[in-house]
Amino acid sequence: MSKLFEKFDEFVEENDPKMASTSTLKMKRELNPEIWMKNKHLHSNIRKRLLKIAQDFMDKLELNHLYPYDVTLTGSLANYNWSEYSDIDLHIIIDFNATDSSRELMRELIDAKRAEWNRTHDIRVFGYEVEIYVQDRNEPHISTGVYSVMKDTWVLKPRPEELDVDWGEVRRKAKFVARRVGEVFELFKHGKYRDSYRASIKLKDKIRKLRRCGLEHGGQYSTENLAFKLLRRSDYLDKLSSLKVSSYDKMMSIGS
Repeated sequence: MSKLFEKFDEFVEENDPKMASTSTLKMKRELNPEIWMKNKHLHSNIRKRLLKIAQDFMDKLELNHLYPYDVTLTGSLANYNWSEYSDIDLHIIIDFNATDSSRELMRELIDAKRAEWNRTHDIRVFGYEVEIYVQDRNEPHISTGVYSVMKDTWVLKPRPEELDVDWGEVRRKAKFVARRVGEVFELFKHGKYRDSYRASIKLKDKIRKLRRCGLEHGGQYSTENLAFKLLRRSDYLDKLSSLKVSSYDKMMSIGS
């Protein structure tokens, strides 16, 4: 059993300090000064580096018929709720319809390449990890802060607003999901690998739908999306993903 699971029980305690603290999700008074200049434009050296990373990723794809319509920075570092847990969310905007291949097959291919890139690279900008996303220009992206790295201007400028958030409800929703992750772990621990594999898939889908519903109806600061962020920062989502992979591996293995 991997080290990830050896102390898993510690992470499902009711008083988990990571789960109890929501301070890192709250709004700041300014954008991150390491990333942004006083005029709220990206520092030029960061902008050039992000464009180079995006171009290198596109070259790696080897799909000459596709080109980025834009490269954007979004997420908490393009907003006032940044923290030590933030990532550089670098979105490469392309048109999935601009291909003769099956749209879904092309999406799966590009998503696999994106996942491989993020898994094999550990690029940091002042300690913040650069995560690449490939976004279809025909689909809406819900965010309150979007900066065009390519055009060096805001697509959607964030506002440092005061939010009326029920942080107790955020923690309750996050703990509910954390307990479900614990239940998947119990199945795995007792050798019920097929059950834990199926349960992990079902729970990942539930979390995905929960977040999407929150974003569509309440936006980035919805209870569901904030609970998702709390789960991610408390490592539960990584553990669930690892449980899925480990369950499948055990399920497919033969012999001791």
